[in-house]
Amino acid sequence: MLYVSLLFFISISFFSSVSYGNQLKVQAISIMDRVFKDTKIDVQPNAEIKLWLAKNEYHSAQIAFSSDDSVELKAVSISDLKNSKTDVIIKSDNCSIRVPEYVPVEWNTRATPKQELDGRAPAMYPDPLPDFIPLEFEGSRSIWITCYASGNTLAGRYQGKLTVEIDNNNIQLPVELNVWEFSLPEESTLYVTNWLHASQLVKQYDVRRYSGKYWELINLVAEDLKAHRQNVIFTRLNIIQSTQLSDGSYKFDFKHYEKWVGIFLKHGFQAIEAGPLFHPKSFTIIDSTNRKKIRFNKTKLKEFLESKKGKLFLSQFLNALHDKNVQLGINDMYLQHVGDEARVEERGLYRDLVKLVHQNMPGVPVIDATHLEDHQRAGMMDIAVTNMHADESVAVSKIAKDWGKWWYTAGFRPRGKMPNRFIDYPLYKMRMISWLSWRYDMSGYLHYAYNWWQLPDNETPWKQVQYKKYSSGDAWVVYPPRDKTIRAPISSLRWETFRDGLEDYEYFVLLKNSVEAMQKSLVDMTDSAEAGYLKLSLAEGQALLDLLNAQIKSKTEYPRDPLQIEDIRIKIGVWLSANLHSSEVPVQ
Repeated sequence: MLYVSLLFFISISFFSSVSYGNQLKVQAISIMDRVFKDTKIDVQPNAEIKLWLAKNEYHSAQIAFSSDDSVELKAVSISDLKNSKTDVIIKSDNCSIRVPEYVPVEWNTRATPKQELDGRAPAMYPDPLPDFIPLEFEGSRSIWITCYASGNTLAGRYQGKLTVEIDNNNIQLPVELNVWEFSLPEESTLYVTNWLHASQLVKQYDVRRYSGKYWELINLVAEDLKAHRQNVIFTRLNIIQSTQLSDGSYKFDFKHYEKWVGIFLKHGFQAIEAGPLFHPKSFTIIDSTNRKKIRFNKTKLKEFLESKKGKLFLSQFLNALHDKNVQLGINDMYLQHVGDEARVEERGLYRDLVKLVHQNMPGVPVIDATHLEDHQRAGMMDIAVTNMHADESVAVSKIAKDWGKWWYTAGFRPRGKMPNRFIDYPLYKMRMISWLSWRYDMSGYLHYAYNWWQLPDNETPWKQVQYKKYSSGDAWVVYPPRDKTIRAPISSLRWETFRDGLEDYEYFVLLKNSVEAMQKSLVDMTDSAEAGYLKLSLAEGQALLDLLNAQIKSKTEYPRDPLQIEDIRIKIGVWLSANLHSSEVPVQ
């Protein structure tokens, strides 16, 4: 009965709408539905916002508006949210109000059936999610309300209102925030890395590298990454200055590296993922005789690394870096890339570089994305990060056993029925990346770009989301501020949805761990009444695990209905709240 009531409640709050006057319509819809300018809104009564979330969790609601005439969205505000039983208040500044903006998608992702796409290109797609500012619109538009319950929030039901002013209409919608008793862990269980490209921050924000504003920006980016449950930071080693001395040896300046590492450690990151050694911009090497930087292209770098001189440099560099990591206390959380998606003909160089890493950085695992088969990549890496479309890696070396299995998605694969993060893919696919990571027992997820804003003709991602054969939005999930002010990058619908999936992943882990703990407790339990209650709770928990396994059948068969996805999450949340703690569960 409980589960049926919950599904009924969610269906009302997600798909209810109301009409104001002859033209303006308002509807609360799923956060996994994009609101295009021509999205149809049906008239239904009682629009309202209901959110269910754990402590230390973010969750969002989406309100859509539609008007046949041009109207002005003048103001949106949310009140403090009050628990009527305890008088405890969640302040309104725990919630943010943002308005999706539109970017041009010129063509739909190739090798994808029409039913696997969201909309038809060319079209303007909602994706960037900047803070609310007054705007005029005709047709349909939406706002996003995102609320956060901190780890010390008292469980219960909090109520308030959302006020929206459009033209002469003053619209007030009830808001209900239900906080469960349990909390999501501060440290993410799944290793997650979306590569941060500092060079693109320098370019798009127009800041000087290593200036005060640069470090202010890096700190803000670290906050954004951590708030979206990223816990691995991609770190290019050209942040370390190497100076070639007259006797052929090198000295190394780690001051910028130390500052970078310190910022991300302060924000609770769990791993330092060092950039590839075989990349033209891997190193900053200064010739002491003329104070000029030694520049490489890929061919020259390969020749250098294969030479006696290059191997001497790399040995000294890696040895000094290892000593610095030990000094900073990060040696056990350090990963080293050699390259990225190596070709068959590059295997010899990769194996030589891996040997140098192992010799000079004892215990450090080499991690690389690869499309090579197990037998082809022997000796090339310790952690093989395979593409989601391929058979996941099962051969994990002894040196990397604590890091588990990893996979990645990228611009060309996976496509079709599998999930990926393209703008023209339904948002539930972004969420399913984490669901499949749990189902396939993956320990880590990698993507090459948090902010690879490198576009032809120096265009901005606000005006161009595709280039060459790369699908829309593949190269970033955030946008640079248009005014270049020093603040965190602008979020996107996809970035918020990806966090939702990572939070779902924590629900699944808590559920599985709780069920296993109950099974162990039953073995030594002698009190029959207590054992009977535990058996009942265990049966309900196991049923939820079975439901998850039944719903996530494969990489192409998984939940696609936003209502179903949210219903599964809520069922697990209710069970966790009832079984991880004995306090009152806020359920109608």
